[in-house]
Amino acid sequence: MISQDNAMSDSNGLLADLLARTALRDTQAFHRLYELTAPALYAVLLPLVRGSAVAEAILQECYIAVWLHAGSYVPAISRPATWLLSIARHRAFDYLRSAVAPPAPAPAEAGLAGLPARLEQVQPPALRTGLAAMDANVRASLVAAYFTGATAQQLAAQRTLPSATVTGWLRRGLQQLRQAVDGAAETRTPRP
Repeated sequence: MISQDNAMSDSNGLLADLLARTALRDTQAFHRLYELTAPALYAVLLPLVRGSAVAEAILQECYIAVWLHAGSYVPAISRPATWLLSIARHRAFDYLRSAVAPPAPAPAEAGLAGLPARLEQVQPPALRTGLAAMDANVRASLVAAYFTGATAQQLAAQRTLPSATVTGWLRRGLQQLRQAVDGAAETRTPRP
């Protein structure tokens, strides 16, 4: 690792040039940047996340971020190696934070069987109807978010799903509940 770190620090001018060219979407510069820096970044990630497959996945995310944000690198603020290492460390810490999220309850397989008893006791009929009409994944995500306080990102990490999927389920579930409650309110309100 020391020789790799030295290789990164000894070539600050080259790395800065490669980052500048990467910002201009020069794929050859990006590949060369990867070749020069990936071994050192991997060596930093591996002991942090304690798994080669996870370290490789985070390394890939790092280089996606480099490709997308190379234009934000400012040589006057930091060395290229420092900028790259900070991206890698932040990604690793994000992974570690999401890995310790509280477990989500298992999705309900049929009807309201998987819902906690206290939810069945306190919900008005409109909520019960709205929940019963939902897709099982939507319902399970909504209930888990409500009772555990887990975020969409935490629920997604627990179920190894994209966070956008779980965010969509939560949004859809809330919309369906709102429609069920509004529909019930309209039927109960006497019209003049």
